[in-house]
Amino acid sequence: MDKIYLWFLLLISCSCSHTKEKVSNDMDSSLCIIDVTCEYPVEKVNIHDVADVEYVPLETTRNSLLASDCSAFRISDDYITVASGVDNGNIFFFNRKGRYLWTFNRRGGSAEEYSSITAWDADFGMQEIYIYDSFRKKIYIYSFDGRYKRSHALPMKDCTFIDLYNYDKDYLIGYNRFYDFRKKKKVDTHPYYLIDKQSGEMSSIGIVVDKPISEKVHTEIVKFPGGAYKDQVLFLITALIKNGDAFLIADYALDTIYSYRHHKLVPIAVQTPSVYASDPPVIVACELYTDSYLHFRIIPMYYNPSAPMSPMADAPELVLNRHTGKIAEWKMYDYNYSSDIERPVPTMILQSADRENYGISMFTAERLIEQYQAGGLKGELKDIASRLSIDDNDILMICKYK
Repeated sequence: MDKIYLWFLLLISCSCSHTKEKVSNDMDSSLCIIDVTCEYPVEKVNIHDVADVEYVPLETTRNSLLASDCSAFRISDDYITVASGVDNGNIFFFNRKGRYLWTFNRRGGSAEEYSSITAWDADFGMQEIYIYDSFRKKIYIYSFDGRYKRSHALPMKDCTFIDLYNYDKDYLIGYNRFYDFRKKKKVDTHPYYLIDKQSGEMSSIGIVVDKPISEKVHTEIVKFPGGAYKDQVLFLITALIKNGDAFLIADYALDTIYSYRHHKLVPIAVQTPSVYASDPPVIVACELYTDSYLHFRIIPMYYNPSAPMSPMADAPELVLNRHTGKIAEWKMYDYNYSSDIERPVPTMILQSADRENYGISMFTAERLIEQYQAGGLKGELKDIASRLSIDDNDILMICKYK
């Protein structure tokens, strides 16, 4: 069983009064400044004050029971879709209220089938599903009912797309996480690509990363009699986040954070001091990008063998108000759940919505039932919990940020 060991980061207190200033660049943008050395003020935030919230219980039937690793949701005005695990191969469809509609599974060994789902997305306008199979280095395209349409063998051998999204009617966009275990580093210095939906052709969007930083902070080949395995510590972070038709590109090795929309890169924030000003490097790892907010963590990228995940797990949840330029550490609560129990900020890590300004979180049925029996729920959550069984699917919390 994997264990997460926690320890406390020591933060240096400092004054952080000015967080937005004019920065000279070729686009003459007013960039928000993220000072990674600061200790920011703490704010207790009710999610209902910053977002319109929907609770969506996903119908549980014999055909729609979701695996515990179902977390990469795709949401439109009409559908909620989700893939069931890397090796399961199911794509589930629910309507926007959570009613189960249908499932398709094209996992298999034929030319029209995938061996596993490494990454995927949906084009709700074209009603197409795109599935990336990292073992075969191919993208498979299906209709919403699972009918095979075409597939593309990617021209790059050294590519791994965990983050793959529908960009527009012509392209997918992906972030290449490929890690060379022999060199113990990422090797692609142009890791952001548009992928043509019709031809499979890949083209870099133009961002150059000279010294890439990997999500992997530790890798080791462990040998034993008769074999060996890869031991690795991987932080659950991403450099590519979708916000409607705009994409946040927050590469860990770059000081500047960009928005990419309509094939144009626009800087929106900059980190100071520089990523490589310290050893180990300190990065800004973003988790949510909306018109009003940028949610992120400040993470020192090092390996602590006694507490491997602590640099990420102990990093506070910081939020930049893009209108004011001010940054605060959010302690998030849902007053329908409990005013005393902190909740994670609904984010868009490996999620996507057809519209802008969305974030997603989840409640397990078991947790809601526990709170209901303890008298900790009210409003719509209380009503939903009263009808749940312990083995029911998760309840989505879909937030449209104001």
